[in-house]
Amino acid sequence: MNTKQATSVFLLFCLLIIPMASIFGQGSCGSPDAPVHEYASAPTSYFSMNLNGDCYSGYSGSSVTACWTFTPSSSSVSLYIAYSLSFGCSVASATYVLYDASCSPVTSGNIGGGMITGLSVGQQYTWCTTITSNSSSCNFTKFCPAYVNESTLPVNLLAFGGDVKNNVNTLTWETANEVNNDYFVLERSNDGEYWQKVAVVQGGGSTNITSFYQFDDQNFQKKAINYYRLTQVDFNGMQKIIGLINLDNRKNSSKEIIERYNLFGQKVDDKYEGITLLIYDDGSKEKIYQNK
Repeated sequence: MNTKQATSVFLLFCLLIIPMASIFGQGSCGSPDAPVHEYASAPTSYFSMNLNGDCYSGYSGSSVTACWTFTPSSSSVSLYIAYSLSFGCSVASATYVLYDASCSPVTSGNIGGGMITGLSVGQQYTWCTTITSNSSSCNFTKFCPAYVNESTLPVNLLAFGGDVKNNVNTLTWETANEVNNDYFVLERSNDGEYWQKVAVVQGGGSTNITSFYQFDDQNFQKKAINYYRLTQVDFNGMQKIIGLINLDNRKNSSKEIIERYNLFGQKVDDKYEGITLLIYDDGSKEKIYQNK
């Protein structure tokens, strides 16, 4: 396998309460849980996968390891995992290990976006995922694994990441080569299900040189986790999700002053001179001396 081209896998999110059932099983390479369902193109959501009967129930716990088998008909595949999780909860970590037919590790990493390349056509692989919620009271109950055989690589994505600085989310991605790549679509979501287009970035067409892209998002939801999805669109209109990341803006967002009061309890503005009580949007308070 070409480890330089191997990247992590996609992760689709869903927050949904589903009745508890008997434990399906903590999988391993030697004892996988179930097969991965093959899709012709990227699945759109947990709900569509569940309606298609492509989800496995019976899981219980805040950290679940499950293993799935698949036999690719292409040397490159995109792997997807959707899940159900108690309402109001989130994922703390999500990792994977890909094993070959002899249960030897092929590649591993954090689940987050990209394509796995260099696979042997017709050989069975086992994909083990370990997903942990942010609280012991937050339980997973369903998992929906899927894969897409990729016959061509219109874009070889090297990296897709983000950085939070000065109330700006800076999204960057890098490609090793592109074939008939028209443009990229960058979308944002706060729940991993409903997406809003935030940018369309011109692609490089067909090129064998490394290309670097950047977009600065200033209109994201403050004090929240923001998910970003990167989609590549060919000149013929074909499109494919190639990356998914999240940025935690809960700690990096600056507080906003919503009210000011003087010592007599009267509301004042920022031109008031004297001791002033500031009330912030997160509920905190601060007493300062204003001298305008």
